[in-house]
Amino acid sequence: MVNAHVLVAAATVAVSSAADTARAEATDSRPNFVIIVADDLGYGDLGCYGNTRIRTPAIDRIASQGVRLTEFYTPAPTCSPARAALLTGRHPLRTGITRVFVPKEVQGLPDAELTLAEHLLEAGYETACIGKWHLGGRSQYRPQRHGFDEFFGVLYSNNMVWLRRLQWPRIELFDADRSIESPVDQRFLTRRYTQRAVDFVERR
Repeated sequence: MVNAHVLVAAATVAVSSAADTARAEATDSRPNFVIIVADDLGYGDLGCYGNTRIRTPAIDRIASQGVRLTEFYTPAPTCSPARAALLTGRHPLRTGITRVFVPKEVQGLPDAELTLAEHLLEAGYETACIGKWHLGGRSQYRPQRHGFDEFFGVLYSNNMVWLRRLQWPRIELFDADRSIESPVDQRFLTRRYTQRAVDFVERR
């Protein structure tokens, strides 16, 4: 699950007066939530979708307490188009993202597209994107340009190291817009993503 993309949203509450307190109480009623996108996870890989050979009790428990989608759950079978559709609510042909992006890509999620994160900011939430972005590596396309307060992750698929023979750059780990590890040590990357997501939830 190294290629996971996690969107964490927490309601922002600031209290400084009686009027603010009333607003804060209204804000408290809004749910905080986490959306997890897992690449390379097949429909039939989980127990909640009928798999009897692979045990996935934690995910099965989440499914039993929430909503389980069985049809029309993704508009594309590949990373970039599916992620863009999740964030914008629009089909790949509408966003113009119809293929998987590679390092040194000149294209990205267009500035004109409104994302779920941007709508959440307008509603008073704080947002974080943790994990793989894969919607454009140039600065104008990165998560913080599309409504995310925080970003901790990689800009492309971790398996794109095979493109090294084509002299693509190394897969780097970013904290906001700053590269903090190049190449990224993937042995503990999933654990680091988890810790950062938990940290965001606890801080917010």
